[in-house]
Order: sequence, then structure tokens, then C-alpha cells
Amino acid sequence: MSKKYSNSELEKLLNERYHKEFRVETNQFNVEINKFQFLAVPVDNAAVRVHGSYKDNNSDVLDNYMQMEHSYQAEEVMKEQLDKYYEQYAVKANAAIDKYTSPSFLELVSNAERDIIIYYYIYLFDNAYSLEGIKSAVDYFKNQYYGTYTFTIYFWSPEFLKGKDFEKMKFGFNYNSDKYADNLMEKREYIKQELIFEFDASENTEITIERLHELLAPYKKGKQYNRL
Repeated sequence: MSKKYSNSELEKLLNERYHKEFRVETNQFNVEINKFQFLAVPVDNAAVRVHGSYKDNNSDVLDNYMQMEHSYQAEEVMKEQLDKYYEQYAVKANAAIDKYTSPSFLELVSNAERDIIIYYYIYLFDNAYSLEGIKSAVDYFKNQYYGTYTFTIYFWSPEFLKGKDFEKMKFGFNYNSDKYADNLMEKREYIKQELIFEFDASENTEITIERLHELLAPYKKGKQYNRL
């Protein structure tokens, strides 16, 4: 078997690459892809989960730190908007950017020349007709930033949360795995409605509460990615 980098070697490499400290949590060989894979986190923010791979300890190391960092920042920006309107929700973001560089997420979406797509996945446990928070988030991006934004929103029955500690729940946002004990996507019967749409923040299309209501549909009955 090929020789692998030690955890400390990977940590040093990431430190030199991004000028910050990392901690490697796993580092093992994956027979399916014939490569070593590792999971690392920045010491100052374990919420950013960095995935990487390499063939052996003489080969280049690939990692997705900048994508995960920008995605994390995109989530935090969305939380600032949703906190004003919803008591309980979960959000996940995936930032697809033409080239991952060090500027912050908001700096990147402030640049009209960047090719950026942001995918937001949001779980709401409030009444499905409470769309003011979603509209506020849309306006936040349309009024001052660039990029294409895709919102996938699922409205869950409050019954799902009965007897559960919301603060301790880990939302996997994983359609294919039941690895997480409270992975909501394994409990789809609790989803009542969905709202899926996409918009380009640079376009002058007006997105109203009424238009969002028109796009509300029973779960799995909506048209994937309604372009607004």
C-alpha cells in the first residue's frame, strides 16, 4: 500500500497553504477511489469541515477549504436574515464559485465579474404561509450583491419537533445516507410543502410575496427551479 502523509504533515501543509492552523480528524485510505482521504477543521472554527485527498505522500494534496469556508460564511449571512423572522429553522449553503480565493463571501458576491452560484437549502418549521423571512433574504441579495441564488425550502410539520431538543439536533442535509440519527431527509413524511426558485441578483425582476406564494407546492409536486 502507498505511504500516507501523517496528520501533522497534512496540518503543516494546510497551515502553509492558508496561513492558519488546522486539525486533521481522519486520514485513511479509500479503496473505492484508490486514494487517501482526510477530514480537517480550522482550529478556530470546527464548523468548517474540510475534505481532502491525495494518492501518496509524494503526490499533491487536494482540498476544498475555500469552498467550505465560503459556504459556511454564506450560511451565516442567511442566518442573520432568518433570525429576524423564524424561531426554528435549519440552513445549509453550497457556494459554487468560478475560482476559490481568499476574499470573504460578501466580498466575492460584491464583484459583478465573478461567476457565482449559491445554493441554499432551508428547513422551516413555521407555517408555510410565513414567507416574509424568505422575501427579506431575497431582497437582501438583490439590493446590493451579484450572483445566481437557488433556494430550496421545505416546510416541516411542527409535529416532527415534539419531544426533541432542537438545539441538539444535527441536520445532515444528506439525501442518500441515514448516517445521522436525526437526518431529516429520512423522515420526509413530515414535509408539508416546498418552495423552489432561482434568481439572478443583477436582474431587475421584482420578486413579491404573492409570486412566492404562487410557487408553493405540496412536497415533490413543485417544478424544480422556478426561474424568477
